[in-house]
Amino acid sequence: FGSSLAFCIAGAMLIGREAPDFRAPACMPDDSFADLALSDYRGKKYVILYFYALDFTYVEASEIVAFSDRQPEFEKKDCQVLGVSVDSHHAHRAWRNMPKGNGGIEKVHHPLISDLGKEISRAYDVLFEDTHQQVACRGVFLIDKNGVVQCEVRNNLAL
Repeated sequence: FGSSLAFCIAGAMLIGREAPDFRAPACMPDDSFADLALSDYRGKKYVILYFYALDFTYVEASEIVAFSDRQPEFEKKDCQVLGVSVDSHHAHRAWRNMPKGNGGIEKVHHPLISDLGKEISRAYDVLFEDTHQQVACRGVFLIDKNGVVQCEVRNNLAL
């Protein structure tokens, strides 16, 4: 396994700990922009927080669309889905407005959060800092209504 994988799995486990809070700009389901904080959902909803490397990539597109297609199921379980990448909220909007046939994701039904400063990715230990692009590996975190991480999964970029 490459050093990137070792970096991605070497960080401190978050299970059973308070999820790192953040406030960041997001592209909302209606294409508007808003500042979102993880703590906005504390005491109200479960959160599925997922990370992906970059907008305009095929693998991420299929996974994001799959989360979006299941939005009604998540809503029934009182769960908010939030996507995060190191792209800007403007790039998120452009990708959301691109047809799937052209590599876009169209109108996903959950916010896409911008992590341009990479602070969120670092806090969740998903950032590949030893690469020239500094992108997040794919990661998913299930956070309960009390803000505690109950499940975490990280994948190397190649998986």
